[in-house]
Amino acid sequence: MSTTAPPASHYHHGNLRQALLDAAVHELRRKGPDQLSLRAIARAIGVSQTAPYRHFVDKNDLLMELAAQAFDELADVTRTAMVNATSNSDRLYLSGHAYIDYALGNPEKYRLMLGQYLPVSDNCDRLRCAGDASFNVLLEVIRAGVNSGELIDEDPTLLAIHCWTSIHGLASLLIDERAHCSDMPITQAQLIDANLRLLGQRIGR
Repeated sequence: MSTTAPPASHYHHGNLRQALLDAAVHELRRKGPDQLSLRAIARAIGVSQTAPYRHFVDKNDLLMELAAQAFDELADVTRTAMVNATSNSDRLYLSGHAYIDYALGNPEKYRLMLGQYLPVSDNCDRLRCAGDASFNVLLEVIRAGVNSGELIDEDPTLLAIHCWTSIHGLASLLIDERAHCSDMPITQAQLIDANLRLLGQRIGR
């Protein structure tokens, strides 16, 4: 993962909001959400310390939007991964792999999206809707599999939650480097492949 600072900002007029979000990702990588500050982000892109407040009420407001954008990205990559799939089991495998790849490629965003830093609040419609849309990519695959008889006859939402918690758990363990025992003769790629295949077998017919 690169920790190179983003170029000191020569953002175009009207693009300050996204420049702030991009700089926030860099600060997350360096310091984590607790130490991130709007003043530091403003300095990083070369604007006044009051400039961020034109777009965000406070740091949490910025982080909630960053998490929402990350959920949008996750929905896009999992949906795109399934474009050429020919069966629901393939869709489940490919979307699960894309999910884990996204988490591993963006650990700072992933921890922000699904960690304990941001409060769960009904007042943040944007974040809640983005999270729901990301989950619904998986739910649609599961529902189609149940309807076609390819997956076991169970409530699609429960099956989707089961699959998501399994995939999320593996992604989190891999990010924190807790997925391997010292003597485990298996690569990370093999571990991901095996977990996704076994998950498909558990809920398939």
